[in-house]
Formats: sequence, structure tokens, C-alpha cells
Amino acid sequence: MKFAELKSNWKWMLEHIGDDEPVVFPRRTAKKRVANQEKRKRIIFDTDELGYSRFHARREAWLLELQDNPTLFAEALDKAMETFDVRGWLEERADQAHIMGTDEHVGE
Repeated sequence: MKFAELKSNWKWMLEHIGDDEPVVFPRRTAKKRVANQEKRKRIIFDTDELGYSRFHARREAWLLELQDNPTLFAEALDKAMETFDVRGWLEERADQAHIMGTDEHVGE
């Protein structure tokens, strides 16, 4: 939400959002996580049921190869993410959806 949107919805927000509701600024949160001044060591993310199962199956296979070393797992995952062409992958999925005549994401 841009600041202009925040201002235009201010009255509604005051009426409908409780005092205990956290205010989150995603870009600031991302910068804090990158800096990691708190020295955090746990990564949590949301996915669907299939993604959860696939991730943990692959994680287990990788950890077997890495002799159950979570630090090496994190390094390997980071390297895989670094080399993965996410934009090309998204374009490929869009092309496949177009060929199949659907606007839905392929494989979901």
C-alpha cells in the first residue's frame, strides 16, 4: 500500500483495525532480514500442501548427501537460488499456459 492509499483509507482503518494489529512495511522488513543484525538462523516460508511435501522430500534427500549438515544445506540452496533463472522459468510457464489455452499457472 502506497502512502497515498494509506491516507485515503485512514478513517476506515481507524474504525476497523484493532489497536493490537501489527503494522508491517515489507521493504523495511526485507532490508532488516538481509542485514540480519539479530543473527537469526531459522527460515520460515508459506507454501501450499504440495509445495510443502516436495520441499521436505528434496530437503531430506539433500541432507542425506550433505551428512545432515544444515549449514551446507543452506549454502547449497542459496547457490541453487542464485543460479536459477526465475524470470525465464516464469516466462516458460506463461508460454506453456498459453499453448494449453489456459490463464492458470501450469502445474498448480
